[in-house]
Formats: sequence, C-alpha cells, structure tokens
Amino acid sequence: MTYYSVDLSEGITESFFKELENFAGSALQPRKRLIGITIELYQNIRRHASNSEHSKLFIQRNGSAFSVVAVNSVSAGDVSYLRKKIKYMNRLDRVELKREHTKILSSATRSKKSGIGLGLYRIAIQSASGLLPVFRQINKNLFTFSLHITLTGRS
Repeated sequence: MTYYSVDLSEGITESFFKELENFAGSALQPRKRLIGITIELYQNIRRHASNSEHSKLFIQRNGSAFSVVAVNSVSAGDVSYLRKKIKYMNRLDRVELKREHTKILSSATRSKKSGIGLGLYRIAIQSASGLLPVFRQINKNLFTFSLHITLTGRS
C-alpha cells in the first residue's frame, strides 16, 4: 500500500495533477476515475466548505483500488442536510444514482443545497461502496466533515 496526501487549503496546481497521475499508476481507467473524483472533491470543498483552512485530501492505493478521504469544515447548519442526503444516496444503486444526477442537472433552478448534492452524486456513482461521512464538532457553529470513498479497479 502507498499513500498520498495534500493540504488543499492553499489550492491545487498543475504539479499536483502530475504528482497525482504518477501516484495513480499507469492504468488509464483507475487513474482517470481517481483524478475525476479528486477534482470533484476539491470543487466541493472550495464551493461549500465554511473555510478552506485545514482542508486535506488523503489517498491510499492498494493495487488498482483507492481509498480517498476528503476533509473540510462545514457549518453546523449544513450537517443535518449532508447526513440526510448521503444516507438517501447510499440506499440507491448505481442506475438510480445516475437517474437522480440527471434529474438535478435537468432542473431549471438549482439551489446551493442541490448544488452540493450534484457533486455528491458524481462521487457516489464512482464509489465502490457508497459514501461514508464522519462529522466531528469543532465548536457550536462548525464541524469537520470527512468523506470516505472507495474506488475499485473496475471501469
């Protein structure tokens, strides 16, 4: 097993993607999926985190499988929504996830909340075993949100 981690609070650069490609290995499909998930996680953090301070990404590689953990802060008001949304999504199979994703994309208006859901659907579609959220309270108004994702070598 090998590990890769990066502090996302400063943003990501082109060198980040080169390092990630090297870490992911030569197999095109797993590398492409890992980079896609990483971009989606980074966008979610930049758009929806309370702040990007202490935002991190951890990736573990075991053969062609990857475990990814994205960590960022969220406001206390978003925790309930995220828990409910992820619980609902984890009950859906891959076809149902794709259908919900398409439904959100085709809706005329999207709120901040549905925007959060859109990225989560993209991530869940690629995940081998659903999304595992972990929330830890920092203070009355702020939580740390860790999202655990597993990607297998399947296409």
